[in-house]
Amino acid sequence: MGCIPLSEPLQLKEFRGLINRDALAYYLNYQFVPKPLKLMKNSRNPVSRRFNFNYHDAPALFEQGEDELCERLYDNLRKVITKQLPSREKPVGILLSGGMDSAAILHTLRDITDRKIYTLTGAYSEDADHLLSAERIAKKYKTIHSSLIITPDSIKKIDELYNKKIPQPIGDNGFLSIYLLMSKLKENVDYVISGDGADCLFGGLEMHRLNYLHGNSRNRIKSDNSKKDVCYEHYRFGEIFLGEQGLEFLFDKKCGNIKLERPLENIINKIKTKDLIKKQVLLDLNFLVKNRVDYILYAAKASGINISLPYLDEDFVDFAIRIPSKYLIRSSLQQKYILKKAFKAKLPQVILIKKGEGFTPPFKLWYYENEKYVITKLVKSKRLGISTDYIKKLIYGRNKDNSYEMGMKIWLLLNLGSWYEHICLYKN
Repeated sequence: MGCIPLSEPLQLKEFRGLINRDALAYYLNYQFVPKPLKLMKNSRNPVSRRFNFNYHDAPALFEQGEDELCERLYDNLRKVITKQLPSREKPVGILLSGGMDSAAILHTLRDITDRKIYTLTGAYSEDADHLLSAERIAKKYKTIHSSLIITPDSIKKIDELYNKKIPQPIGDNGFLSIYLLMSKLKENVDYVISGDGADCLFGGLEMHRLNYLHGNSRNRIKSDNSKKDVCYEHYRFGEIFLGEQGLEFLFDKKCGNIKLERPLENIINKIKTKDLIKKQVLLDLNFLVKNRVDYILYAAKASGINISLPYLDEDFVDFAIRIPSKYLIRSSLQQKYILKKAFKAKLPQVILIKKGEGFTPPFKLWYYENEKYVITKLVKSKRLGISTDYIKKLIYGRNKDNSYEMGMKIWLLLNLGSWYEHICLYKN
């Protein structure tokens, strides 16, 4: 590839010195932007009041049996969706993943109303397994269904997205894809229901499974060969990207006053329950949800969509956190147990046993197919104080290292760079 032109002239006005180094370090360390952060003077990182949960004390658990809790769970979900529905005549859209969470939303919605429902499924290739699952579910519930194949060249639409005046860079790798799906749904509806939040609330994430396997041991790791232990709880499983040495490499200087785990520790230290699973649920509500929902909220806003997240409705969350842990994770193969049991007689068995796949873009393919765009964005990140060596490592590693961590490190800088460019344009 030859030399990397890191000294190329910058076309935008130089903003060096206005970027908050500490905030930048936190942004590049987490998959989601911890709040509140100000990356640049006068920039905003607002917290949505709807999802700013503050659950710290051990919840008073229900004493009812499993069957009664299943009935109550369905009844509560039904009430929440009914409460959030727009006027009777309006059609509704659903992001249908082919998995249980969105299928449960669709079943409940169809139980409430016979209005038009538009369902849309996204995929990164035409042979993705979940496309067929989603199509079958849509047919069962008589929706107007379509699919959207998100191709590698879609990465260039990051600039289009940040041109919608997104206030902060969004780290979640689903941000761009959800925006494209929302824009497609906008052709037919202006109200969409999403199944986001069920995994956090019912212990359905991969990091929950891994932490369950580790039992009740103290969750500490050494990060980037640092001599100092860093307490990340179950976020150590693929969600944290830097340690002390990584931070020094990022800025090419000592950064002894930056404590990367601080945003997470501030929440961990407030949670009082000793129940491992319940602690994870409360931690996710206070940290992961609060910091991550932006990826769907801003994607919806940028598309002109009103979005509803029933699983994260305050009334539903108040109910769900009181469900005993024994009904959330039964084993590493039985996650979200109570939710699956509540829909056992309502959804096809193939949906209930389907393992969640996530919706991570095929980073390596995207970066390879858009080499010039990606390299240009990475090179320009030098203006933000990112070291030349760190940029080189990402550029040379993008086609060799197929790890999730490498993909995310590049993704974070791509979003940061696009946000930065458009913030500068607004200011000029």
